[in-house]
Amino acid sequence: MKKGSDAVNEETRKTVLAMTLMSDILFNAFMNENKECMTYILSVIMDRNDLNINRLETQYTIPNPFSRGVRFDVFATDDYGHEYDVEVQQVDSGASPKRARYNSSMMDYRALDKGQDWEKLPATCVIFITENDVLGGDKPIYHIERCIRELENKSFGDKTQIIYVNGAYKAKDGEEKNALISLIEDFHCVNADDMNSALLANRMKQIKSSEKEMGDMCKEVEKYAEKKAIQAKTEGKIEEIKRLIKAGITTFAIIKESGLYTPEELDAISAP
Repeated sequence: MKKGSDAVNEETRKTVLAMTLMSDILFNAFMNENKECMTYILSVIMDRNDLNINRLETQYTIPNPFSRGVRFDVFATDDYGHEYDVEVQQVDSGASPKRARYNSSMMDYRALDKGQDWEKLPATCVIFITENDVLGGDKPIYHIERCIRELENKSFGDKTQIIYVNGAYKAKDGEEKNALISLIEDFHCVNADDMNSALLANRMKQIKSSEKEMGDMCKEVEKYAEKKAIQAKTEGKIEEIKRLIKAGITTFAIIKESGLYTPEELDAISAP
């Protein structure tokens, strides 16, 4: 992709400024070394007031020499040694139950040293914060745990949990707007002034006014857009490019600047 176009740079900046916490690019930058905000978010999701995050890594990678590795949006550990994988997903296929299962298994994969007792496995929780109601129950949150059906669904007690937060949920008439619903709203806010949480709002103001952080996010947007443009070109998926533009993940200026598309293809992309 060609570099240095003022039109592309300005369009990319506008794209980043329009991002919410539902964008993994903004979410990762937002949470980088920010234990306080992650403590708040997890306290709301887990419905706990004793939670404190003492370790946090964004884009945390677990390699696997034998099969597929994983990269978590955010990996965090609390004072009790419980571990969390937190993912934001705008595309339903990225939050499939089997992906949740695999992420959970990979947290265990790296948890024990050779010969260490099974009981040393930490409690783990995989959390997907999704753009849509992936599980389809019109609930703000879904908790998934193993249970024993023959024992009246008694907990299996393996200390693993999967949680889906439904980012599409809106409070019903007469329903109290609790901390979770307020958090869901905050994940969709473009402007800090619209956020319910002062803590998250202050961080949003900071990150969108920081030239360094804005510059870093613009670079990530352009790298991602270039990757998707090449992939869509290879696979002949003009509609995929149009979807990415509509979702605010890339812009027409970036696609045009890439030099990958013919004038006819660009006309098709820009068509309603």
